[in-house]
Parts: sequence; structure tokens; C-alpha cells
Amino acid sequence: MATPVYTSILAALRTAIDGMTVVGGYNFGYDNVDRYKPSTMTYPNVKIRFPLQTNRDAAGEVVNAYTCDSQVAFEVSIASSSSSMDTDLDKVVEDFKRLMEANHPTLRTAGMIVADYLSEERQYTHVRARPAKVKIMFNLLYRVLKTNPASTT
Repeated sequence: MATPVYTSILAALRTAIDGMTVVGGYNFGYDNVDRYKPSTMTYPNVKIRFPLQTNRDAAGEVVNAYTCDSQVAFEVSIASSSSSMDTDLDKVVEDFKRLMEANHPTLRTAGMIVADYLSEERQYTHVRARPAKVKIMFNLLYRVLKTNPASTT
């Protein structure tokens, strides 16, 4: 059975983030994606969330396909000193904008049409045991056939 486009996009996001390395020109290496056990967490740590998905074609203009908007939130935790925290969070946001707005080939292959930056929200902490976090929101646009959720055409 074929994989639904939405699931393919999530897998492609994980693959793309795993490819974000300092050697590849990013500010940090992001090899810790969606790991929830504290014993396996390293920083930066990335969690991917899809808080909202909507159908653009609710009025039924497109007969055979759904054009979907899906918000994706990247929740990135970093271990940083208080003196460099803002600078490090800026670098994280820059890295994710670069990844998404460049229309990474892995994401396009999975079915994403375009990704638009929406917002960022920072969470600061001054307790050494808790890292700083930033939530970076993008809107993903993709299309799926009504009769086959694994097909984009």
C-alpha cells in the first residue's frame, strides 16, 4: 500500500533535518529529531509538530484533488549560555528558514508545493537544567487526489 502524501512529507522533513550539518553550511548539526527519551537527547533537539491542517478547496472548486495547507512547527531546544542565547536562537531560525525556503529537493519529492514562513516564538529559561527553545512555524502547501491520498497528481 502506498504512503499518504502527508506521511511522506513528515518523513522527508526528518530526512532533510538530519542532513542539516555544520559541514553543509548550517550553524548547527541537527541530528536529534523527534527523540523523546532524556537519555538519548542531545542539543540542538528538534521536535516536529503539525498543529493545524486545512483544506483550501472547501468550496469544491477542484473536482479531483484537495489542496491542503498544513502548519508545521519545529520546536528546537538548544543548550546555550545566557550571553549567547539570543544569537544562538537567531542562528536556529536562520537555519530552518534556509532549509524550508530553499524548497529542499527531499521535500519537493514528497509532494510539498511550497513552504511559507509564518512565525517564531521563543521560550527563555535561566535555569541551567532547562535549555532555551524556539518554535518556528511554516505553512506547507500540497495537493492530494481525493481518490488516492498517496498521489499528488
